[in-house]
Amino acid sequence: MVVISTVKKNFYQDSLKLMQISQKLSALPGIKEASAIMATEANLRMLKDTGLIKVIPDSVNANDLIVAIEAESENVAKDAIERLDSFLVPPMLMLLQKQNTKTLILRIVLFLRLIL
Repeated sequence: MVVISTVKKNFYQDSLKLMQISQKLSALPGIKEASAIMATEANLRMLKDTGLIKVIPDSVNANDLIVAIEAESENVAKDAIERLDSFLVPPMLMLLQKQNTKTLILRIVLFLRLIL
């Protein structure tokens, strides 16, 4: 088993969203355990006590999101971390991010013509 974690600085999420992210990551193939929590002192101690992080990062604070994953391999864990952003950003925003600017403007103009 491999354990990795990532920190998103100043990325506050409410507890419901954190539970949803943890569940989605945990449901991925090859993931034994996943935890998405705010980096409070108590939460960091809990992650360390459960073995989901080895060392508590010095530079984190309570407004930072930390995601820790235990997986069957390093590749599986890294793939889960890469999918993290798709769970953080609402689906419509992800679609808009994938559009190039010209296409996005054209879609907005067409949408506005329909509703005005």
